[in-house]
Amino acid sequence: MEEKEFSNLYEDMAKEFLSSLKFDNSVSDNNNQLLFLSCFENSLSYFADEIYENFKNDIDAIDKFNNLNKWRELSKIKVFSNIISEEIENNGFINQINDSKYKVADNSIQNLIISNESNTLKKFNLLLDKYKTFKDLLRKMLHEC
Repeated sequence: MEEKEFSNLYEDMAKEFLSSLKFDNSVSDNNNQLLFLSCFENSLSYFADEIYENFKNDIDAIDKFNNLNKWRELSKIKVFSNIISEEIENNGFINQINDSKYKVADNSIQNLIISNESNTLKKFNLLLDKYKTFKDLLRKMLHEC
């Protein structure tokens, strides 16, 4: 399989986990949230690899990087710079994935009176929607280059 197929496969798996989430703070639901986020991250990572294959002569190798650093390196590509930079910053969906994983892993955050927005079905659907738009835009640009 090539990167594009892996990216799509993990995205489909994330959607399957999303359909089973209840957000009831049970152990099994928290595990499913982590599985959703892990599949989402894997899809994003393979998508980064897909883009890298088209520009591997222009930037340093990214195969040893984690997901976020892959996208930081890809943001050095002039054609994609503005689009990718926006998503790796604090309000971008790539950082929101890490934030969501932290919320699931750190149960003590649920006991705080003041906290960031908790993980919800709406939030996870919004992340997937942003990712789909991001992916479609970058793939369209790849085909035009």
